[in-house]
Amino acid sequence: MISTSNVTLRVGKKALFEDVNIKFTEGNCYGLIGANGAGKSTFLKILSGQLEPTSGEVIITPGERLSFLQQDHFKYDEFPVLDTVIMGNARLYEIMKEKEVLYMKEDFSEEDGVKAAELEGEFATMNGWGAESDAASLLNGLGIDTDMHYRMMKDLNGPEKVKVLLAQALFGNPDILLLDEPTAGLDPNERIRFRNLISELSGERLVLLSTHIVSDIEYIANEIWLMKDGRISSFYHMKRSKIMTSKTTSLEKKWIMYDIGNSAFTLLVSTIMPIYFNFLADNAHISETNYLAFWGYATSLATIITAILGPILGTASDFKGWKKKLFMIALLIGALGCILLGFTSSWLWFLCLFVIAKSAYSLSLVFYDSMLTDITTPERMDNVSAKGYAWGYIGSCIPFVGSLILVLFYEQFHLTMETAMSLCFLLIALWWLLLSVPLILGYHQTYYLEKENHYVKASFLRLKNIFVDLKKNPKVLFFLIAFFFYIDGVYTIIDMATAYGTALGLDTTGLLLGC
Repeated sequence: MISTSNVTLRVGKKALFEDVNIKFTEGNCYGLIGANGAGKSTFLKILSGQLEPTSGEVIITPGERLSFLQQDHFKYDEFPVLDTVIMGNARLYEIMKEKEVLYMKEDFSEEDGVKAAELEGEFATMNGWGAESDAASLLNGLGIDTDMHYRMMKDLNGPEKVKVLLAQALFGNPDILLLDEPTAGLDPNERIRFRNLISELSGERLVLLSTHIVSDIEYIANEIWLMKDGRISSFYHMKRSKIMTSKTTSLEKKWIMYDIGNSAFTLLVSTIMPIYFNFLADNAHISETNYLAFWGYATSLATIITAILGPILGTASDFKGWKKKLFMIALLIGALGCILLGFTSSWLWFLCLFVIAKSAYSLSLVFYDSMLTDITTPERMDNVSAKGYAWGYIGSCIPFVGSLILVLFYEQFHLTMETAMSLCFLLIALWWLLLSVPLILGYHQTYYLEKENHYVKASFLRLKNIFVDLKKNPKVLFFLIAFFFYIDGVYTIIDMATAYGTALGLDTTGLLLGC
């Protein structure tokens, strides 16, 4: 158990905390939430003994060991990874080093022998012989491979250091575990691993997590406390949080709305667009065979561009502040390209604009899909993604029906084919843009890599590391290659179906209605 009795912290005349009385008991996992600057980190420093309160005291049950997550990521740069983890139990590490010094003495005395025996006894009591094995298991569980255990900490990147420091805090089964922003720098899979690990640990000990992201702790905390302006009050219990997260949140709905918006462009590409290109090609006296070949070349080129730029820009978007920017650039290029497609009478310019718009659309999906980690919890990703697909198909029918009416009945509206198509492309682009606005306004990149001086170099380096990891997992690599060819085949059928039908001379009205 850890509790506070009238804890007050003053900086000058200002009181950051005043007469705080709170108790945390073993067997529970507590979440401490609040905005940045609310005082969460300061409060945990007081509990851990890193910061002395102005008055009052922190009370810990006698005999219980407290551990906390180190925030200084450079503190252990000159130490091996495995040693850094074992330092989580300071006394055990001290004994290990004392033993090393004793056994290396050339003039090993009888007194040294007695001292060594005492140390060995204490070492065995603390399960010292299993320390390296326990440390290695923790590291492996957090995604640090065995070949990294003997590297120096300075050779690790930021997210890897976070994992090692997490392992350090968890090492030795502390009775009280204090974790300040423990998921910072971790990807969704690592967050799941961490959550499962904490869930297991909290059954036997007291765990207190501090974060400004509710979704990080709502699945593992028994009780969540809110900190605001140096005051702490009970917020909600676990049972309530599960009920709250069963419903689609406002931010999740905004993410789903983008799928509704962009799916209209997909329908346009697979139905109306090939027919209009056939119209332009026919006016230019291009044969049906060449028309079909040119359309196939254009769709293939868009796929190749996406396959090359997707991994590069997707990696770059992981840096702080870049994901939304790149998403908006791709969105605007795609939507503008869609509008311009309706205002060109040249078949060649039409193809060029199509390649640009299709590539930009596909790249926007790369950034959009990666937003899901910030939008929802790992447990809800499948649910939210499925809703996006479902509502995307349903919602895209609204502008598509409007486009069909324009294309099929343009003469009744006293319009030319070209004007009807211009209005059709404009309608789809505006639908796409308008339904993107809620996501743009509501999205904030929560999980990111810190800014680098050389983004391009850093992105390619991360991309290289990804391929190195894939080589170690041939089954995953094989799956990704297989999926690439599979999904490319699916999209080829979607993009080329109407084009083939048109080239074969099938009725345009029937093709559109059949789609």
